[in-house]
Amino acid sequence: MHRLLRRAGIAEWVPQYPVRLPRGIAYLDIAFPEQKIAIEVDGRRYHDESSDRFEADRDRQNDLVALGWRVVRVTWTMLAENPGRVVDRIRHLLAA
Repeated sequence: MHRLLRRAGIAEWVPQYPVRLPRGIAYLDIAFPEQKIAIEVDGRRYHDESSDRFEADRDRQNDLVALGWRVVRVTWTMLAENPGRVVDRIRHLLAA
């Protein structure tokens, strides 16, 4: 994801950006703090149905949205098979 953003010329993002939530600190995979945009990259193995991360990430996302963040979730498959669409989505959010 970092490489994709750099190649696309998208700047002012911060990796592993800490945000204080009601239940503690969350580290966003990628954040655009000024715009309150969070990009979360989900790996299938890490977020499969037997993982407790799936539920915890949804709970965390709800907390972020309540604090005014816009959250985009992308998968490794999206990054590998359609990186242009991922970049377009991020550019669209940054322009809004």
